[in-house]
Order: sequence, then structure tokens, then C-alpha cells
Amino acid sequence: MDNLVQSVMEPMRLPRQLSSATAALLINVAGASFAAEDFISVPGGNGERIGIERSSVRLTPIYKGPLFAELKMKENSNLSARLKYEECKSSMDAFYCWKMYGDEISASRQQVPDAILKVPSDPLYVIVSYKPIFVAASGQRRLGEESFVVCLNPGVPSGYWASINQYKPILKNTPFIGVGARPLDLLRSKACSSLAKFER
Repeated sequence: MDNLVQSVMEPMRLPRQLSSATAALLINVAGASFAAEDFISVPGGNGERIGIERSSVRLTPIYKGPLFAELKMKENSNLSARLKYEECKSSMDAFYCWKMYGDEISASRQQVPDAILKVPSDPLYVIVSYKPIFVAASGQRRLGEESFVVCLNPGVPSGYWASINQYKPILKNTPFIGVGARPLDLLRSKACSSLAKFER
């Protein structure tokens, strides 16, 4: 690749019959091939492409040990709030107590299973942070706002996600690839399959 670019960049080494337009085309093709290795993308509308430069991606793996400790702490905090709510109701107006503790106790939550620690796959999920790049048909680029997607480890049994999600709402940030998926949804899915590597 470097030799091709170098030979194009040095006109003295080009054959006489190679026009300047052809030389410019070779430079563009060589540059595009190099960029493709570092750029994942999906088609957008009107000939546009939406992509992510691998070099700008930040990966944050979430491991089961620290996550389990955090979930247990939140579970204990929720239990404590429920006890305080019950105590409050015995001495004060129930509506007043609900206003104080309602948000913390309103959702019924299941116990975080200790078995999460025995899941053989780790990390449980990876957060991929990136800035999307919108490439117009003309080649003009526009940088989007900071985004992230949660990539779930396919080796983790699906039953664990609900107990994790009740204290850390991660599922709303996982890729959506169903009917009606937009280009940005497809890009998030491709980011997970290309960037978040999990050992099987």
C-alpha cells in the first residue's frame, strides 16, 4: 500500500501514458482502502454513509465482580428505603411518606442473584463510546455528538439482564435491529459486532 501511494505521489516514477487524473484517482483509491481498515460504516440516506473511526472509540468493559458489588449496594439501599417508608407510615401521613420515599420503593425489584458471580463469561458487557461521522456523497465529513452503546456478552444467560437492568438501566442502550431500525441503530449494532470482542 505504501509503495503504491509513494509511486503515485512521485510523478517522475509514473509511466508517461498515465494522466494526472488517473494519478489522482489512484491516490484516492489508495487512501480509501487504508481508511476502510480503520472505519466501520453503514449506509445512510441519499448516498450518505455513517461511520465510526476505530481510533476514536473508547471501550469500557463491565466485569461481574465490581458490578455485583454495586448492584448489591443498590439493592440494600432500596431495602432500607422500604423499611423507612413502613416506619414513616406508622407515625405520619401515608401520602407524605410516599412523597419522601415513593420513587425508591415504587418499583418492585427482584433480588440480585449470587449466581451472576458464577457466570463463566466476563466482562458481562462492554460500553462502546464514540462520535459518529456522517460522510456525504460528496465526501464531506461531519462529526456527530458523543454517543455510546451497551454491547451485551452473548455468553451471559439472558435471564440475568432483567436483574441487572432494574438497578442499572442498560437495556435501553443496547442495539435495536428490528423492523424500523434506522441507520444509527444499524451502526450501533455494527459497533458491537466489530468493536466489542468477547471470548467464547
